[in-house]
Amino acid sequence: MKKHVSRYIGLLLLPLGICAQPILITPQSHSFAGSSLSNLRVLRQSADGAEAILTVDFIYDGIHGPTARLLPVITDQKEPKVSSWFGANPVTISSGRGTISLKVRFFNDEPGVPPELSTDHIRVLMFSDGGNAVISQGIFSRTIKWGGPKAVIAAAPPPASRPTDSEARARDEARLRAEAVEKARQEAESRRLAEEKAEADAKAREEEAKRLAEEKAGAATTAQTAPAATAPFVISSKTRTKVTNIDVVNRNLDRTEITIAVEYQSGKADGPVRMGIDVASTDDPGVSDYFSCPATDIGKGNRNFVMFPVQFNVAAAQSVKRPAIQTDKVRVYLADASGQKSYIFQGTLMLVWHVPGAAQPDEPALAQSGGGNTLEIESFKQNDLFSGYVTVKYNLRAPEGLLRLRIFDSADPATASWFASDDVPIKSGPGLELVKIAVPSQAASPDVFNADTVEVQMLNSKGDVLATLRKQSPMSWAKRK
Repeated sequence: MKKHVSRYIGLLLLPLGICAQPILITPQSHSFAGSSLSNLRVLRQSADGAEAILTVDFIYDGIHGPTARLLPVITDQKEPKVSSWFGANPVTISSGRGTISLKVRFFNDEPGVPPELSTDHIRVLMFSDGGNAVISQGIFSRTIKWGGPKAVIAAAPPPASRPTDSEARARDEARLRAEAVEKARQEAESRRLAEEKAEADAKAREEEAKRLAEEKAGAATTAQTAPAATAPFVISSKTRTKVTNIDVVNRNLDRTEITIAVEYQSGKADGPVRMGIDVASTDDPGVSDYFSCPATDIGKGNRNFVMFPVQFNVAAAQSVKRPAIQTDKVRVYLADASGQKSYIFQGTLMLVWHVPGAAQPDEPALAQSGGGNTLEIESFKQNDLFSGYVTVKYNLRAPEGLLRLRIFDSADPATASWFASDDVPIKSGPGLELVKIAVPSQAASPDVFNADTVEVQMLNSKGDVLATLRKQSPMSWAKRK
């Protein structure tokens, strides 16, 4: 079951985050009771290919209330990230039989999204009006060509403006706190791995490990020299619920909300708790205040999915005076009855949040060589502590070439040898490729270590480097056991 679910999480995961509340997903398939979906058609498409109107026949038996909602999700077997390039709002239906129209928008005006592409499947979800149960779902094989070569692509957001002296001091203090927190998190993650490896050991050894963990976490908290507005970020050593994957699955049409799916294994010892997520920026810790996401109850079953709609508070972010805000961390927590958070996971997921009505920047964030070759990191994601991938947008002027991915610690570039990644062949012209990377079990690395640089190179057939692009974000990695 685990392999089956993991294989489809990026492609067919249920993106219900447009709703007002997070949604618990039951990963069984197709129809429940007398409700069903059938006969999906493409009614019409806009002249620029960026918008399509779909129709679908439905039967809703009314068991889950007088109304339900339908949501279309665009998927493709060859591109697991494609659903995040589309947006749709749910449409309400009443009990009985009928036909309903659904509007889908292709966001090909954003950096990193290709101007045109074809997709091969559409998934339509029927869920309760309260958003807590999936009633039915239909998967339809439909090939649609989206966009066109003349699409106008907006530039990526520029870096923040130069801070004042007081802002620089505040940022330095925040960075020192963030470094202390990151150190504590790394120690906690290392302890967690050690605990998992020692599950079969004697109870006395487990209790001793917890005692050491609590002492180290307390020492790290005491070492912070400046007070924090919120509780420090530390991975809990006491919780047993485990996050196995996170991913972006959908956005709403006005692009102020991103749905992040969390796949997890529930720890019975944690009891009935609530799960939630925070998004954060390594470069600017304060941007976390611009986002909100309600937590949801979990604890039933051994394995589950939760969809979290992360809402961008546009009014709070207006003071930033930037067209977009970037975040690079997703943190998953459990909350008890009093609301106290215990973080159980942190993953690297680079996201761009658009500020509606703001002017777009002049230049995209990409590498460009004198020969006209261009290279852009569209996104980077860690699947877990052992593996991840980068989505690369490129334009190659040579007849053929390669994309090469490296991850390392900027203080010691030789750490790149601890990772394994196969070069991806590419052809002349523009394209989009996914390049995977992992820390193999035979790596000469420590069991747990840090890195901060993602580097992508474009090479020609002779091995000459045509373009290089780097992005920095603190990361924790571990050697696969």
